[in-house]
Amino acid sequence: WILGWVSMMSLRLTLAGCIVVWFSASAVCTSCAKMALSQLVSSGAGICALSLTMVQFLWTVVISGIVAIALRRRIPSAVRELLLVSLAYSLGFLFLNHSLGRLQASFTETVRGLEPLTSFVFACLFAARGGRLKMQEAAALLAVLCGAALSVWAQPAFDLHGLAYGLLANCAFSSRALLVTMLQDTMRARDVEIDAIGLRSSAWHGRCHMLTARAMTIA
Repeated sequence: WILGWVSMMSLRLTLAGCIVVWFSASAVCTSCAKMALSQLVSSGAGICALSLTMVQFLWTVVISGIVAIALRRRIPSAVRELLLVSLAYSLGFLFLNHSLGRLQASFTETVRGLEPLTSFVFACLFAARGGRLKMQEAAALLAVLCGAALSVWAQPAFDLHGLAYGLLANCAFSSRALLVTMLQDTMRARDVEIDAIGLRSSAWHGRCHMLTARAMTIA
């Protein structure tokens, strides 16, 4: 039982570390995106949110492609699902950058904190994994909702359109999470394990192609 306890604690510590890195990276990304948007606006750039999203995706495609090739990870054979995941994530970042253009970075990050609520609602609607909550988890979500409501009420420079873009970004990111969860469950039912790095790399390439086509259409 000692080995089992050590293994369980190791998994929990790894998960906690991943969550800390995830939220820290999200905060840094949001702050840097806000500064980049401010510079684009001051320089008279065209569609700032689309321009910033394109740059973000291009860099991520290069980095994720290098990692996938170096680790020899394969791309999942699920074209339709990958296209839907790419579309959801592309819309999520576009809406997020639009929200950052209208709101303070700290407030946008607070609105992003509501994403677990939309993820839970989507999981319930589509009967996906994660659609049931324990009492402690429900209490945590309620605390997040109350905190976000207080932040909205106390925001001095409130912009309704910025809030709407932030909520739409949450819906898009939650849709991406739902699609990935459903894809994983479907593949595991066929005794096929999805490689996370390969999935992320291929999805980023799809997002970049979508945004490139959109940018060329606007131009």
